[in-house]
Order: sequence, then structure tokens, then C-alpha cells
Amino acid sequence: MRYIKPYYYTEFKCIADKCPDTCCAGWQIVIDDETLEIYSNEKDEFSYRLKNSIDWAEGVFFQNNGRCAMLNDNNLCDLVTAKGEGALCKTCHMYPRHIEEFEGVREYSLSLSCPVAARIILEDTNKLIFDIEENDETDPLEEEFEDFDFFMYTQLEQARDVIFEIIQNRDLSVDIRMSYIMDMARKFQNAVDEQEVYRMEEIAEEYKALGEEILQASKFEQISDNIRFEKVKSAYELFKELEVLRQDWPEIIEDVKKNLYNGTCEDYSKIRDEFYHDFVNEITDDRWEIFKEQLLMFFVYTYFLGSVYDDLVYSKLALSTFSVCFIEEIIISEWLKNNKHINLNKCVEISYRYAREVEHSDDNLNILEEMFMDRLQKN
Repeated sequence: MRYIKPYYYTEFKCIADKCPDTCCAGWQIVIDDETLEIYSNEKDEFSYRLKNSIDWAEGVFFQNNGRCAMLNDNNLCDLVTAKGEGALCKTCHMYPRHIEEFEGVREYSLSLSCPVAARIILEDTNKLIFDIEENDETDPLEEEFEDFDFFMYTQLEQARDVIFEIIQNRDLSVDIRMSYIMDMARKFQNAVDEQEVYRMEEIAEEYKALGEEILQASKFEQISDNIRFEKVKSAYELFKELEVLRQDWPEIIEDVKKNLYNGTCEDYSKIRDEFYHDFVNEITDDRWEIFKEQLLMFFVYTYFLGSVYDDLVYSKLALSTFSVCFIEEIIISEWLKNNKHINLNKCVEISYRYAREVEHSDDNLNILEEMFMDRLQKN
């Protein structure tokens, strides 16, 4: 077995009621079958409250005004207070830790939707590296991976290594890096669609071999404001189709339209230029680029290898670059709304708010991925 973790993975410690948000509100908490059975057999004084807080048909905790029935007014879990952390279901025990399972491999990550995890991920200025451990143990889920496409997985893994190198090339702007990997993404998807998965390694090696002079060539220039304006304006409309997990989220998205898209492309360009001149220069260009780099590394690490299960290689990278771009749009909108002032703490908050709305809804992820694949096919 091989275990892969970002080097900061073990740094996470829950700060409970000191957290600026709560992970016990805004989405349903699914209870695993084993824990449901334990809860059903509870007979102590607290068991009546516990059992009446569960929707047994759906296997989830009831919610009161969007908050878990176990969450009290002090943002503490009454279940933990009464019975200790050992009584938590797997969902609550794990969060914000996440595990992706592949044949013989487990990849661990922290979820960006957690405020504490988001700070760990986005306030780090070092290039992301991973701790890798291996042992001779047999995969306990070996039978479940009977149809696992291990060859495609190895192709994806090798491609991701090259993508990571590109993302962390700090001699290039993040926008150029994103253009670069999206160019790769189209070729990767063509290889998969044509059932020539072996070409992914060739494509990755081809891009890896490109010199910096070629990387800076016109085909990889930063997206023009005109193209960006049209793309993000059309993407805004998509948010109307997404499931809303927090009731104030639509207002934030509506502010983006009002602040950025109601004018002309020239107006939009001026706003971005002023943001970069004032805010980005204030914190230094490098710091803002590193912030976006860490976002991009997070999304690619979290989603890219999952395409081994659905063949949607392009949409995984499109989701990653789209998320970085739209988080930046929300940040610029909030900067305008707050009299052209914002700090990195607020940028981190916006990032985890975005992750909560998009990442924690399978429906939202599916809608976005389908949109990206539709656009690829139309082009």
C-alpha cells in the first residue's frame, strides 16, 4: 500500500467553538450504517435526544434552520459533550480530512471548505510537497478494485506530476500556467476519447520538455480581459442552476454580477487593473500569485486522478482552473463592495465559502463538469 499526504496534513487541529464558521450547518450530515446501528441501540439518558435527532429513513441528522440538530447555540456538538468524540459518525470524525481510494493507493487531503484547513492551505508560501509512505500490506479493498483501470491510473499519475511542475513554476504568471495545463487537458481528453490512453504519457513528456521560451509564446499568454469577461459572465449564469447550501450565497453571487458584469468589458478591465494595482501591489505580486497557486494545487490534487473512474480528464482540470478564476472574481467583487479594501483573511474566507457551495454538493460538481465537457465538444 502507498499513502500520500500533503506535508501539512497532520497540522490540522479543530478549534471547535472558536471557529469563525461551523461544519455542522449548511449541509446534511450522513451517518454511516455502522454508527447508525450503534445509535439505535443506545439506552442511556442522552439516547432519547439522539434518536429523535436522526432521520432514520435517510440516515442523516435532522436540521434546524440549516443547522445539525446536535449543534447547540454555542456552536458545540451536544453529542460530543455528552458522549465524547468517540461517539461521532465517520463523516464528523473525519472532516475536514478526506481520503481518495485507488487500487493500492490512498490519497489524503484537507478540505478547503474548513476555515482552519483553508488557512493552512492558502497561507503557506512554500511549494506544496507530499509525504509518501509505502508498506507491503495488501489492499483491504482489493476485491472492490477488480475492474480498476490501473494502466490509466498510472498515466494520470504521471501526467499529474508534470501538471504539478507547471503549476509551481513561479517564473510564469498563474494565468499562463492555467492556459498551459488547459491546453494539455484538451489533448489528454482526446487521447482518452480515442481509446489511446497510452498517449497521455507522451503528451505530458512533450510539455515537460518545452523550454521556458516556448512557454511564454503567444499561445500561452494570459487570457485577455475581453475573453475573460465573456467567459466569467456566462459562467455566472450557471450559478443560478446550482444547489444553494447557504442562504446568503446567492447574494454574494449577485453582487459579483452587479459589481463586475453590468458594465462593459472596458469597465471590467479597469476594475481588474485597479485591483491589481492597489491590493496586489500592497501584498506584493508574488504573494497573490502564490495564493492562486495553492488554490490550483488543491483542486488538481483533489480531483484530477478521479477521472480514472469516469474518463472526464478535461472537466477535472477545467473545474480546477474555473474555481481559481471565479474565486478571484468574488474577491474582486468583495474588494469593490468594501470601498476597495480587502485582506488575505477575507480572501481565505471567500475561498472556503466557495468550496462549501461547490465541493459539498455532488449535484453542483456534476453540473459544472457537464458544462465543461459540453463546451469542449462544441469547440
